[in-house]
Amino acid sequence: LAEQLAAVLRERNAQKLVLTRSGILAQHDAVSALKDAGFDATWWSETTLGAAYDADAGITDVWFAVAETGSLVIRASAEHGRAVSLVPPVHIAVVERSQIVPDLVDAMRRIAAEGAGTGTVFITGPSKTSDIEMTLVTGVHGPMEVVVLLVDNSE
Repeated sequence: LAEQLAAVLRERNAQKLVLTRSGILAQHDAVSALKDAGFDATWWSETTLGAAYDADAGITDVWFAVAETGSLVIRASAEHGRAVSLVPPVHIAVVERSQIVPDLVDAMRRIAAEGAGTGTVFITGPSKTSDIEMTLVTGVHGPMEVVVLLVDNSE
């Protein structure tokens, strides 16, 4: 996982990173692994909102992902701040294969069963608008790029 993250980060010249301390990222101590690879990485729970604005990339796990729409579903917590996926110019989401649900019906059933909380976000990619003179602008609100790393944990 750390090698794949490092490759994606190097392709984007991302050095300063903020990561959510949950799920697969916490299990693999991704911050230590990325520091060992030469990155300036920190856990969201050990930094400030201002640091997220200075980060080149935010790296998160997901609550689950929706195959039908390609959406990432993230639920905010103390370890999983919304700013990590919304503020840096690049958002890298690590999705485990077992976290994928087929469609929005299944997503809504899961949310109904487990509760959405106050900070559930569906991410379908960078924001886009063409409000001004019909010129398409990407990343007006949120990251310019969303990258998904799929981890096959079926073995």
